[in-house]
Amino acid sequence: MIAAIVLVGGGLFLIVVLGILAAIALPAYQDYIIRSKVVAAHIEARGARVAVEEFVLNTDRCPRDADELQLPPVSTPGVAMREIGEAHTGMCIIEVEMAGDFAGGRLAGQRLRHSRDSAGDWYCTSGSIDSKYLPADCR
Repeated sequence: MIAAIVLVGGGLFLIVVLGILAAIALPAYQDYIIRSKVVAAHIEARGARVAVEEFVLNTDRCPRDADELQLPPVSTPGVAMREIGEAHTGMCIIEVEMAGDFAGGRLAGQRLRHSRDSAGDWYCTSGSIDSKYLPADCR
């Protein structure tokens, strides 16, 4: 009888411990997934930066769109679209918009922006993506 009580009590204790571990691990895993999707979007934009840089060096102006650069359509998972053009400040910009097909859609529609100033320096920013998910050079 005592052995059965100890077995049941031990089993309940094990379930509680596993529940606590799951409560800690699942949010950390979701953060990891979101961060990986943001990094993929960042890499998508960085790839387009090469084409923009080459275009500016050859024409001395920003491209109007991705078609002018002859870039293929976006195929990066987690990225809904990519826009290329010139901001009203005269900076060349590349914006990638996040898709909402992962992590409960928490990043759906949020954007990551790469901007090139007239000196040729690039800046990565996002006004809407939480900084804990951004790569180190996108703050």
